[in-house]
Amino acid sequence: MTVISIREQGSSHAGPVVCFDNQEYPFQPPDPFSPAEEARLEWYFEEHLRFPFLDTVKAEAAAASVRTYGETLFAAIFDGKAYGRYFAARQQGIETITLEIAGSPAWHARHWEALWDPELAEPLAVQATFVRRNLTPQAVQARHDEKTPTLKLLVVTARPGGARDVGYRTISRPLLEMVRNADLPVEFELLRPATYRSLERHLERRGAGYYHIVHFDVHGALLSYDQFEQVEHRRVQDHLTYQPGVAFQPDRYGRPHLPVYAGVKAFLFLEDEQAPQPDPVEARELAGLLTRHRVPIVVLNACQSGKQLAVNEADKKDAPQAAPAPDSETSLGSQLMAAGAQTVLAMGYSVTVSAAVLIMRELYRNLFERAPLSVAIRRGRRALYLDKRRRAYYNQSIELEDWVLPVVYEDRNQPLPLREPSPEESAAFFTRRATNYAPPRVAYEFVGRDLDVLQIEKALLMRRNILLVRGMGGAGKSTLLHHPGWWWQQTGLVDQVFYFGYDTRAWTRQQLLDAIARQVLGENDYRAYFQPLGLDAQQAFLVQRLRARRHLLILDNLESITGAEMAI
Repeated sequence: MTVISIREQGSSHAGPVVCFDNQEYPFQPPDPFSPAEEARLEWYFEEHLRFPFLDTVKAEAAAASVRTYGETLFAAIFDGKAYGRYFAARQQGIETITLEIAGSPAWHARHWEALWDPELAEPLAVQATFVRRNLTPQAVQARHDEKTPTLKLLVVTARPGGARDVGYRTISRPLLEMVRNADLPVEFELLRPATYRSLERHLERRGAGYYHIVHFDVHGALLSYDQFEQVEHRRVQDHLTYQPGVAFQPDRYGRPHLPVYAGVKAFLFLEDEQAPQPDPVEARELAGLLTRHRVPIVVLNACQSGKQLAVNEADKKDAPQAAPAPDSETSLGSQLMAAGAQTVLAMGYSVTVSAAVLIMRELYRNLFERAPLSVAIRRGRRALYLDKRRRAYYNQSIELEDWVLPVVYEDRNQPLPLREPSPEESAAFFTRRATNYAPPRVAYEFVGRDLDVLQIEKALLMRRNILLVRGMGGAGKSTLLHHPGWWWQQTGLVDQVFYFGYDTRAWTRQQLLDAIARQVLGENDYRAYFQPLGLDAQQAFLVQRLRARRHLLILDNLESITGAEMAI
């Protein structure tokens, strides 16, 4: 294994160096792109999708410029003796090379992942491991020292736009299928609702160091203060719970109101608790939360979550009347690593939905097959390189060189702290899986209806916990009711599912209570504590038990409560 470190400052040389085994070789970093070429590349990743049938010649030039950029970087770095050392490492196999980029925010503004050896048919980033590192040491390290038998994964999916947003389960549903087929035991949870309050409380309830990976399937952006204020103003228009005297800022649970700032800041957008609007969470706020709960690995398929502006670019975006920016760090991924995360996967520009699905599927498939994290990320990037077709607006398909977008920040290479489960742990894991709710099979599987599932979840979690579903016979009410039972238990929203179909039997209150009690209490506690009680006492006892945890009770064909069999 060869580590090639490309550093902004050497220890024995002033200025940039490429380092092999503590041997430094100075070089002069070029500016591969002019401001106009940089703007064209940003247009290619940020705007080309919106009108894919326009400016096709410009798009082709931008795509070709990625290789030109990478070869220019390569020629400047690996020159003379440095090339000899690189050539010797290349002979051992490109896959054995790790390229680490270490420097200031200005250093990270370059597109290092585009680095391309002109003698190779493929860029280095799809063959070798690429990581970025900060120069400043971490004050706190989010580490897992105790080995566990299962990989613990939390996915945060925020869709504040509802029907106007990306499909709700575009990432999470294929991920759950991979979990079910994984060789590795995985505990997969999906946060609901996807608000900052819910995230903070969920992490607190689980305890520090519980999760190995937290994955944010959300939107992200770099915002000036004016842009941030516009987002907050839309929230204010939907609910007037903002703090008096603070313009346009509604209540930000667990976070102070942001003062006017210069340049831009990185944000992730979670969901507002009261309105169908995004709640912007600033990078330092998110970094502090995740570090406090010792989350070592953070995956972001959020747009611009790894985007680092050069100093002059950030200055151009200064808000009027803004104080000088404390620093020029605009990359959310870099700030998460600086705060303590060991590995962060972020995106340099806006990422398409089809690209996000592709890289995440490959990343987790390899991870669940027990591949090292660095290898899984590299194979995910390679999947983007080999299949460049992306869905664009107006139902168009285009090709994008977006393999260069994933940016990996790493403080140190830490393997997942997993161990083989004991016989008792294995038995408990598979017993839980065997007793999970299994919906009846349908002829053509359950497809679509993500928006229905999202609306049902928001209604039950953010309004009240009773929902009535009505519709004509054959409209699919029963199928729709069965599916959330399976989905919610698999993703950790509910503990147990109780289904009572009145089309097959007219259940009495006593029968309902008895069936639920046997499932919740187990046979011994059922006989000892529940059975001796009267009917009203049984209901009160069971209600108390059910309120302590989240469960799902489905009463199908409720009109049959009249007692008449098959009543309408």
